Amino acid sequence: MSLQAISPGLSGSSGRQHNPALPFFLACMPFLGLMARGKNMASDNSILIGSKPFMNYVTGVVIQFTAKNMPEVIVKARGKFISRAVDVAEVASKRFLNDSVMVKNIVIGSEGFKNSEGRDVRVSSIEIVLGKK
Repeated sequence: MSLQAISPGLSGSSGRQHNPALPFFLACMPFLGLMARGKNMASDNSILIGSKPFMNYVTGVVIQFTAKNMPEVIVKARGKFISRAVDVAEVASKRFLNDSVMVKNIVIGSEGFKNSEGRDVRVSSIEIVLGKK
């Protein structure tokens, strides 16, 4: 099956600019669907940052905008993964989506919960809302 059979709008005839990395992202979609089925996913357009390889998250953001045609994607992280969330948002928007996406909003806060020892713990959190220009 050709790429045009999957998405006829990818050829140069439609006037849209061809992204050479798009076939790679389309090939990764089944694997990223497995990531999205986790119990921590708040909604379909949220990417929760954790300890998986960095490019898994960048690929997830790019697929949300290209293949799923989402108007906005929310990159979420807590604690030590906050800096990774910022990097994911920047790499996805600047290198892979060629500045067609911008940061719409950033929400910071902290969440309280009990750790495994029963202590009350507060952890910082961030939500970066990326939207199409």
